[in-house]
Amino acid sequence: MPRIVKAILGIVLLFALNILFINAASPPESGFGLGLKPITPDESKIIDRNRILKVYANQRAVDRVNSERAKKNLQLLPRPSSNIEKVDYTITDNLGATTSTSTSTATSTLAAVPAQVDNSTLAAFPKIGNQGGQSSCVAWATTYYLMSHQICMSLGCDNKNLAERVYSPRWTYNMINGGVDAGSNFSSAFSLLSLHGAAKMSELPYNSFDPLSWDMNPADWRNALDNRVTSNFSVGINTDTGMASVKQLLANGNVVTFGTYISSWQYANVQSQPGTTSPFQGQTIVISQNGSLGGHAMTIVGYDDSIWVDMNASGIVDAGEVGAFKIANSWGAAWGNAGYVWASYDAFRTTSSVSGFAPSGRIQLSQNGSAYYYNYNTSALKLVGLVTVAHAARNQMSLQFGSSSNSVQTPQVYNYPFALSNKGGAYAFDGGVTEVESSFYFDLSNLLTSSVDQQLFYLMARDNLTGQALTVRSFQVIDPVSGVSLGSSANVPLVADLSTQKLIVGNYVADALAPTVPQNLTGSVATTKRGKSITSAIKLSWQASSDANGVAKYSVYRNSVKIADTSSLSYSDTGASTGVIYTYQVTATDTSGNESAKSNSVSLSK
Repeated sequence: MPRIVKAILGIVLLFALNILFINAASPPESGFGLGLKPITPDESKIIDRNRILKVYANQRAVDRVNSERAKKNLQLLPRPSSNIEKVDYTITDNLGATTSTSTSTATSTLAAVPAQVDNSTLAAFPKIGNQGGQSSCVAWATTYYLMSHQICMSLGCDNKNLAERVYSPRWTYNMINGGVDAGSNFSSAFSLLSLHGAAKMSELPYNSFDPLSWDMNPADWRNALDNRVTSNFSVGINTDTGMASVKQLLANGNVVTFGTYISSWQYANVQSQPGTTSPFQGQTIVISQNGSLGGHAMTIVGYDDSIWVDMNASGIVDAGEVGAFKIANSWGAAWGNAGYVWASYDAFRTTSSVSGFAPSGRIQLSQNGSAYYYNYNTSALKLVGLVTVAHAARNQMSLQFGSSSNSVQTPQVYNYPFALSNKGGAYAFDGGVTEVESSFYFDLSNLLTSSVDQQLFYLMARDNLTGQALTVRSFQVIDPVSGVSLGSSANVPLVADLSTQKLIVGNYVADALAPTVPQNLTGSVATTKRGKSITSAIKLSWQASSDANGVAKYSVYRNSVKIADTSSLSYSDTGASTGVIYTYQVTATDTSGNESAKSNSVSLSK
C-alpha cells in the first residue's frame, strides 16, 4: 500500500476515533433527582466568607508523594509533624470586604501532591448512594459524602464496610427544603450541620418518598450535637491556582463538594496518551458545560494528572487537555463509572485553555467557581438545652435562647439555632398537618459565661400567626457530660399565639451592688465657629465604671440636678449660660437600676 494512502487512512482513523471519544453517550439522567438551587451572588457572600488562600501538605499528602518518589529512587520529603489541616484563609463580611486573615496553628510543610489521588478508596468514604427521584442532592453531597468522610477520616473509622459514621441525607434535606421537594441550597446545609450536626443513617434511614418528616427521636438530636462540623471553607476551582489548592486538599485526604449544571454537561471518553495505556480508557469524562440546566451538588474525591481527551481532535496531546478530577454522584452505582465520573481540569476553567476548542455556550463547570469543605468540630460541648414543644405548623414558630447573670432578668448573650426557626413549611414535625409534640436538643455552649448557678438561661418562643398556637411543654439546661439536668423552667406549659413568650431557668438574685464611681471627671470649654456665628459648650469626659452585670448609662449632674443620661464617656452641655459658674458630677447606673455615688466635681463657666 502506498505511503500516502497509509497516511490518509491513518488520519481518517484518528479522526474517527476522536469523534468516537468526543461524542460519547451521556450517562442516563431519567428518574434521578437534581435539587441544587442556583447559587446567587447573595448566597456566595455567605458560603464564600472563609476563602482559602493556601493549603499546606499534611502527613498523608507527603506520604503519598514519598511513595511515588521512592519508586523513582528520589530523595524523600521530610514528613510534617502533624496530620492536622493547615490552611491560610481570609474572612470577609457580607459586603465582600476583607475583615481578617486567619492561619491555623498546626505545623505542616509546603505544597506536596502526588500525580494521582483517589480518596474514594479510603475506608472513611462511604459507598455510592442513590437519592432516587428526590431533589436531595445537596444533602447527599454535604452530609452523606462530605460530612461522613471528613468525620470518619478524623476518627479513623470504617464507613466503607461498617458504615460507622455515615450520616443521613434525610436529616438534612427534610429540614432545609422549606417543606417542598424542590431542592435546597448549600448555605442552609452548612448552617444546619455546623450548628446541629446530623443523625447517622442507621438512626434515620433515607426515604426517597418522604421529604417532609423531621427526626423526632430526641436521642438522635443529642447524638447529632457530637457530630457537628466546622464552618465551611471555600476554595476557587476555576483557575489553575485554585485547582492546585483543591488538589492539595484532596492529597491531604479530604473530599470537597461543588455545584454544577449536570444536564448541560458535554461528555467524552477517556483516551490513552500516545505510547501509553490508560487504565481508565473508555470511561466517561466531562469535557465542558454548555448551559445552566440541571442544578446539582456533587463531591470531588480525587484526581489524575494523566487523564487525557483529544478535545480539539488534533491528534496531539495539548497541555490543557490533560488531567481530571474524579467526582462521586448520588445516582447509584449503575450510573457513569460505577457511580463516579471524570471531569477534566479544563472544564472547570473560566475559559478553556485548549487550543482550537471552543464549544458553543461554554461556561465553567462549577456554578460559582468554588468548591467547599469542612472538618470535624472537635470542640467540647459546655451546655445543652432540651426543649419539648408542640405545633401544627413549624414554619410559624421560632426558638431563641439567651443568658444573663442571675441578677439581671434580660438576656445579655444570645443563641440563634438554625432548626426550629420558621422552617419546614406548614407541617407538623412528623410531616403531617395535625399538631404533634417532640423534644429537641440544642448546643448552648456560648451562653455559659460563668458558673451555672450564677446565671439565668432564657427560652424565647415565638409564634407569628394567629390560630395555631405554639406550646412549650418544658425547657431545661443539661450538663452534656453527665446528662444531668442543671435546672428546669417553671410556668409550663407555655402557649404563644401571635406572640413571643419567655421561660427562664435559674434563680434570680437581686443585684444590690452599684457600679464603681466614674473616675477623673474633667471639663473644658469648646468653641465652634461657623461663619460669623460663634457657639460654645462645656465639654465633660470621664473614665468608665465597672459592674458585674454591666453599666447601662451615665447620668450628668449640674449643680446637683440631673440634666442628661448617656451611654458614652463624654457629654457636651450646650445649655449652660455664659458667665455662670456651674459644678458638674457624673454617676453610673447598672442594668438593675443601681446608681453609683457621684464622681469628683469640676466647676466651669463659658
